Amino acid sequence: MAFYLHATRRPGDPASGLTAQRLKSLCVEQDVCSPGRARAILSLLRLFGYVVPAAGSDRRFKRLEPTELLISMLQQRWRVVFDAVAMLLPEGQAARASLDHADFLAAFVLRVVDHYRTGLRALQFTPELRPFAERNAGLVILFSLVIAGDAGDTMPPARAVRISISELARRFSVSRAHVLRLLRAAKAEGLLDPGRGAHEAVTLLPPLSRALTQCVAIMFLFFAHCARGALSEVSAGSPSIAG
Repeated sequence: MAFYLHATRRPGDPASGLTAQRLKSLCVEQDVCSPGRARAILSLLRLFGYVVPAAGSDRRFKRLEPTELLISMLQQRWRVVFDAVAMLLPEGQAARASLDHADFLAAFVLRVVDHYRTGLRALQFTPELRPFAERNAGLVILFSLVIAGDAGDTMPPARAVRISISELARRFSVSRAHVLRLLRAAKAEGLLDPGRGAHEAVTLLPPLSRALTQCVAIMFLFFAHCARGALSEVSAGSPSIAG
């Protein structure tokens, strides 16, 4: 969202672009987080060098701009996504090859966030993931279970997955009680079977496995759709990109 606000800056409008107030407003508008949390996140982005004050900007608005650190982080993340998309859809390879071009990156981000602002959410189609998505570290804990299956198992794993509650808590900076509550909530929804015995293990039940498969498919199609539009726009030479 920070990069999106930067990319939508209008050169003749000093109030446009990335500012603390605009980022807070966008986060509240989209129910991402509270104004206070948005400001705290922005402070962390500044502290670790992801955004800096924009040179020559109007002091009244305190405009910020992304650094190469933020841009390279986005590029690195989306290269992994498009590498996977390329195995199935032609847009993946073309998008991956274009990520180093500023005009494509901006056009792509504009499409991703514009669709998000219309209300498009993966959870509309995969409500089974909501118990994980609505808890701190819930999705990353779930994904860690998905990739922990045996080499000969399916994806998502059909057999029980060995886990360590303490390791999950440590790895994702939450308490053991938080992890246990998450697993119990998933069990109550018929998504996980914690099993029985001396060792900690869980089994992903069919409703959760189906939701995970559908979620990945939706995200691949969404990224391909946004990439297709961005590639077409850049090819036509018409993107409106901030400097």
